[in-house]
Amino acid sequence: MAGYAGSALSAENQAAIRANKADLYELDSMVMNNKHGIYAERSMIEENRAMIAKNYAAAFMGNRQEANTNTDEIFKSQGHLGFAPRRHSCQSEFQQFYGQRGKGRLS
Repeated sequence: MAGYAGSALSAENQAAIRANKADLYELDSMVMNNKHGIYAERSMIEENRAMIAKNYAAAFMGNRQEANTNTDEIFKSQGHLGFAPRRHSCQSEFQQFYGQRGKGRLS
């Protein structure tokens, strides 16, 4: 009878092992489905990141060109707006003083 009781336990264990294996396969399937979902989300995140970087670069170039155009138009229209561009002399006071003094000596 001891052999019979041992085989009964063995049959119960075999049934439990089969049930556990089925549960493990189901859990493995769930894990793999989650991995696939994560890879898809990561792909979407990378795609969005690339589009943001592309839009940022395009906006920077557009803003830069617009600023350059506006600056050029301001300089072109200064005379029309009543602002005459100032002409600065490149001479210092020292150069102006000695330049006038030198002209006075020669005349």
